[in-house]
Amino acid sequence: MAGVQQDSEPIVADRAVSRDLFARPDRPRKALLAIVALALTWRILLSMVGTISSNVLDDVRPDASREVHQQLEAARLDVSDWRPVHLWFNWDALHYENLSRTWFEIERPVAPNVITATGGRAWNEFSWPPLYPVGVGVLHWLTRIEAGLLMVLGGLALFVGFLALVRRIAIADGDDAPTVNATVLLNAAAPFAFFLGTPLSEPLFVVLAAVVLLATRRNNWLLASVAAALMVWTRMNGVFMVVPLAVAGVLAIRAADERTPRRYLEAFAPPTICLAAFGAYLGFARWLSGTARAPFLTQKYGWGNTAGNPITNLLGNLDRWQYITVALYLIAVVWLLARRWLPPVDATYCFVMLLAATTVARTFGAAPRYVAVAFPVVSAIARWSTARKANNLVLPISAALQAAFFVMWANYWLTIMY
Repeated sequence: MAGVQQDSEPIVADRAVSRDLFARPDRPRKALLAIVALALTWRILLSMVGTISSNVLDDVRPDASREVHQQLEAARLDVSDWRPVHLWFNWDALHYENLSRTWFEIERPVAPNVITATGGRAWNEFSWPPLYPVGVGVLHWLTRIEAGLLMVLGGLALFVGFLALVRRIAIADGDDAPTVNATVLLNAAAPFAFFLGTPLSEPLFVVLAAVVLLATRRNNWLLASVAAALMVWTRMNGVFMVVPLAVAGVLAIRAADERTPRRYLEAFAPPTICLAAFGAYLGFARWLSGTARAPFLTQKYGWGNTAGNPITNLLGNLDRWQYITVALYLIAVVWLLARRWLPPVDATYCFVMLLAATTVARTFGAAPRYVAVAFPVVSAIARWSTARKANNLVLPISAALQAAFFVMWANYWLTIMY
């Protein structure tokens, strides 16, 4: 492989993924149609599983979740009265649907609207950077399609784009056809992959991250810079992209034939622009609210999240399944990097995004979402499982875990498992 050196043993294709579904670079239209079919099948199956489970569980819910689920269902009905559609609206999705309409009604300055612990107020709007909800709002204005339906369709479209980018990255790394096929299939079947097709900001965030990783492989620093800047305006943890971008810049300089000033400028422009985008977002918050601290005050007082040492937070919360999952993924990153199944830039991206889940001690619910965006781990596991002829085992186990987690998420059980 060009980007990742594998173990010396030959790769033997599993019968289940030996057909050329996604891998041929000379047939991109055929590959895209296969990805669209895969994404549609994935969405239909999960919607069916979620709908059936919701109908079955309506009368047997735990007391701890019954009241909150009734409130959730009432809010979902404002989006759509069809369960296969509205079951995808959970957690922040309902906030995004509301913000897609109300962002355009905001007048400067934004009045604080979250009561703080000291009796003051913080700015709830800044819990969620505006790129995703504003983008949905613009599409709603242009197409006159309801924001909720747009978000469901957009999540599916972004999932198609994500799988297409995963395929392009695998081809750029020199993976053979069975490995590319397994990579696409396993990324669709990963335990928390359903987050990457929800009406949340993760689908847009992970597509932009995949664009950045593909751009660094091609030394397209302008594209990497733009995508990284947009990541910051999608989720605030996008600012952590400065680390993998810096690693990519160092590796590019080391591999360059001539280390000219232009080479240094090109290689280190993306992390600089990413930081500048974060500064611009804080400036935008200050312009709207009067203080650049509005996003942080919202997290602290609106959600009770305060930043801390990620290692201490991780070790101190290993009695919780969410942080155990993050720890297992971090171990997988180190192991896959050491065995050269995972490129250094991808490993750095996964590492910083997983650590971001532990910077706040109370981010229990968000931890699976941070795990979902660490998709290069899944791609590396696909390489490993293809080489070990284990895809027939890994793929169905992963898909079954995803279905189970989706049932718990759609029925709000992941919330009460905090």
